[in-house]
Amino acid sequence: MKVVRTDTDSGSVVAEESSDFWPTVLDALSSREPDPYFDWEHNGHDYRGRVKRALEPILYLAKQRNADDAPSQWEGDDAVPLSTPIHEPLFVLPIPATPAVAVMGTSGAATPVAVGRWLTGYLTSAVKGESIELHPVIRRDQAETLERAITATSLELSVDAAEYEARSSGRVERGLALAAEANEGRGRATISLSMGQGRHSDGSGEFLEAARGLFTDPALKRGKVRAIVPHGERGLRGEMLDLVSHRFTYKKITGDSTTSLSVATAYPALSDAVSDFKKTREYELLRQRSDVD
Repeated sequence: MKVVRTDTDSGSVVAEESSDFWPTVLDALSSREPDPYFDWEHNGHDYRGRVKRALEPILYLAKQRNADDAPSQWEGDDAVPLSTPIHEPLFVLPIPATPAVAVMGTSGAATPVAVGRWLTGYLTSAVKGESIELHPVIRRDQAETLERAITATSLELSVDAAEYEARSSGRVERGLALAAEANEGRGRATISLSMGQGRHSDGSGEFLEAARGLFTDPALKRGKVRAIVPHGERGLRGEMLDLVSHRFTYKKITGDSTTSLSVATAYPALSDAVSDFKKTREYELLRQRSDVD
């Protein structure tokens, strides 16, 4: 995931943050006295964050939930002194020289959208009319194909109903927002659209623009678009693109069913994931952009 600033009203990206973002945030948060925590509320849940220490500083964000909702108890140094001991931990490890991070948490931990809201509150970005968001880092080959497309003939989208907010006034985005509202903000909202078996020229520009807009939206949980791209000198061909699978994810195992997720168990897995990511082209591109900034 990488950090970007967006316009609060339009949802459009203002800028990708620089490599100084995470060191600045963690240094400021770690110097908070006498209370090292910063609390923020999002979608009815309380989030409490602070800096933890491993070999490197790591952001620890706890999401409070109801005690009767599949409770898990956390004790020891990693416990967060909430009014109730029931919480879900998320660990965020910055990737050096970039605005990107590796994240690991329990199944009920803070979502990328919630992390962005917490950061926005901590940095008081809303005063400037801006929001902080975490966007997935995308493999360039997939992004380049979507950029080259001239239209699309089908689109399937599924979003987290509680986290999705339409970023444009397009009919697809508004339809998703209405579906999420009808679902009362629970589970997922899903739509499926198709132009049928017509010619490539019968594609929908609205389908394509919606796919491009949602490509980096962390609320998108499943998405496929049949894009029409140039082929050869004057030809066209359809390509089915998965809008989620080309995000960078690494499967790491931490402990077993008897082991709590803590700094001690999360940091080695996050560090391994960062090492894997450093071998990719996208890591070099992020570094180059940060150097320019």
